[in-house]
Amino acid sequence: MQPCTEPYLRSLLACDIEVRRPRKGCFWNSSVRGDTQLLKGDLKSLKGPYWVANMVQTVMFSQAMESSIWHGGPWDVAIEVGPHPALKGPAEQTIKAVFGSAPAYTGVLRRSESDVEAISGALGFHWSHLGPSFVDFDGYLSTFYGPATRPPPRMLKDLPSYCWDHDKIYWRESRVSKQFRTGTDHYHELLGRRMLNDAEHELRWRNVLKCSELSWVRGHEVLGQILLPGAAYVSLALEAGKQLAAGRTIRLLEVQEVDIRRPVLIPDNKEGIETMFIARLMDSNNDTVLKAKFSFFSCSDSSTGSMVHTCNGRVLVHFGSSSVDGLPRREPVPPSLLNVDVDRVYSVFSGIGLNYQGIFRGLSNVQRSLDYATSIATWSQSDLDNDYVIHPALLDVVFQSLFVARSHPSTEQVTNTLLPVKIQRVLVNPKVSVVEAEGTVMVNLDSYVVDRTPTSLLGDMHVYNTLSGDAVVQIEGLLLKAIAEPTESQDRQIFSETVWQADASLNLIMPERDFTNDGVEMDLAAAIDRAALYYMQRLLEEFDPPERASLAWYHQRMCEAFENHLESVKKGAG
Repeated sequence: MQPCTEPYLRSLLACDIEVRRPRKGCFWNSSVRGDTQLLKGDLKSLKGPYWVANMVQTVMFSQAMESSIWHGGPWDVAIEVGPHPALKGPAEQTIKAVFGSAPAYTGVLRRSESDVEAISGALGFHWSHLGPSFVDFDGYLSTFYGPATRPPPRMLKDLPSYCWDHDKIYWRESRVSKQFRTGTDHYHELLGRRMLNDAEHELRWRNVLKCSELSWVRGHEVLGQILLPGAAYVSLALEAGKQLAAGRTIRLLEVQEVDIRRPVLIPDNKEGIETMFIARLMDSNNDTVLKAKFSFFSCSDSSTGSMVHTCNGRVLVHFGSSSVDGLPRREPVPPSLLNVDVDRVYSVFSGIGLNYQGIFRGLSNVQRSLDYATSIATWSQSDLDNDYVIHPALLDVVFQSLFVARSHPSTEQVTNTLLPVKIQRVLVNPKVSVVEAEGTVMVNLDSYVVDRTPTSLLGDMHVYNTLSGDAVVQIEGLLLKAIAEPTESQDRQIFSETVWQADASLNLIMPERDFTNDGVEMDLAAAIDRAALYYMQRLLEEFDPPERASLAWYHQRMCEAFENHLESVKKGAG
């Protein structure tokens, strides 16, 4: 097929295909790519190059089927649109390999059968499996008959009798099967999907994190490796808290005592890394607040490895009427702040191994003073997925602002790679939006350094709506620690030296006398004193008391000092 590619591409481009934006709620799992990333990328390839690849490349059928399961499943019925359900076998085999069982499968047409009968049979198949509300028989009949020629419905008297007793249950369904079949939980790209073997007091979510599906995570590179941001654990806890609320009105979301035990590396391969998030309810009978302990586990090798405890903490969901003033509003910005070049800030980050790119490079309008920094963070709304209470990239940029509060980039005081290890408390008001006009996400950031050492940094941060000043997020007790002990090459060079000499304050050192020039120096000093007295007296004579009263206060004090000195000279004390 290779010789046909160029003429085929020219023919497609000559057609001037108009690519429309896809409808929401429908996932296109491409068998050319094996995933859904085409919809998130540049759709211009559908004008021609995509179809050339479709002609010459290997069909990634099983990968596309697996992708459709994770992005659209589970399903009750699978429909193959084509002349015959020829892919039923491979499709069911792939689905069973992933889920263990396959849904009911049918096609709209069948080989060697009447098309009308085949489509009618497909509609009846759906009616029997999904119920009458899923099939529009009136719309189906209207495609064959006009309004005037449509025959009235009539009862068929020659149908076989059906003696089944629907009042008696003849089958048994397990709890896991029913939860899988009737579950309403949706897949979240970071949290994953609810596991079937959890319980009401202990909820579990499983996921497989892949760089190909979390494209934004590539922008968080630490020492050359893609690292799950520490802020992601806060985002995970917030998403779990939102699901624990089960539709109740949330006043505030709170995350406490976050302890990050070890970093999670996300490999840039097709296997990814398996994760599990567990939330254990502590007090489910309280109507005002719901408390839960959470733990996060990861496994880099799902075939032979075991789950490793990565992070733990607590999440609290406060119920009640929501309000934009649920958290304290922003205080006035201190005066006399120093502007900081953003490019220089990120240059310092790169120098210590924190290579931020993409949506992790959001700081702008940075200003600072001692142990304080304020800035603005801006993104396009399309860059931050709306399926988050607070996106991890937004929180990570908030963490970055603490480095600026610690020191100015020009001082080069930050020489160690610092990563989050503990967070005492995070408060989020979901009522306050971070989205400004024209689809822009913009927030004000205030950061305060509480404590610092050469290998650690402790601080608080606040996030505000740029227009209203309402608080969106408050972070208390963020602790950053160096991932390694400092080396000798990182020592700061001090431009001084130690000299051992006699202490001048003990009068052990007498200055050398120059008897030849001493008289000249004394005469010169006396002349200088007399000249100074002359100009003091002349200044006082030129200003009358009324004129002196109109001078600035410090000039008045100067004149008073001159008068006192002249008076002391007259008395012989000067």
